[in-house]
Amino acid sequence: MKSLARHLVPVVIVLLLAVPALAFWLAGVLHVHFQRGGGLVGTGLIRDRTSIYVWTVLALVYLVWVVLLLIGGVWVLDRLDYHYQAYERKARPSRKERRRLRGGVAYLSAQERTRQAALRDIADESRRAARDLDEQRRAARRDEQRRADDERRHAGGGGRADDERRRRSSGGKEGR
Repeated sequence: MKSLARHLVPVVIVLLLAVPALAFWLAGVLHVHFQRGGGLVGTGLIRDRTSIYVWTVLALVYLVWVVLLLIGGVWVLDRLDYHYQAYERKARPSRKERRRLRGGVAYLSAQERTRQAALRDIADESRRAARDLDEQRRAARRDEQRRADDERRHAGGGGRADDERRRRSSGGKEGR
């Protein structure tokens, strides 16, 4: 029974759309006369002597009437336990599904935060290792430079013993 009523509601709404025009015509406000034999407006068989103001009022009445019909139709369909849902949108998940989805999203975001923290730690460690390697290379260059300087001094007869001999031979005036 509800299924039949649900399908009859739109039919009744479409039939009720004609009520304002019919009411205006029966009240004698619309002056549309049909000549015998029918015909089209352009042929002169239908004569319209209605004022533009009456047509304007009828249009405004129709604006209100259509809104009222839609509200009434929704109300009746609600009473028949038919709740309209747009086809483009999925049904809203149940509370249990929403809770499960939130838990899944929280789990995934925690995994992502952990991954980001691990990547930060790896990057910090790699920067530290690069800095240590640079320091080792600088220290190795410094040591190599010192060895080269020492070898130059020793190769030229330098060193403390040679310096002492030179001072003694020159009378001790050198190097003071």
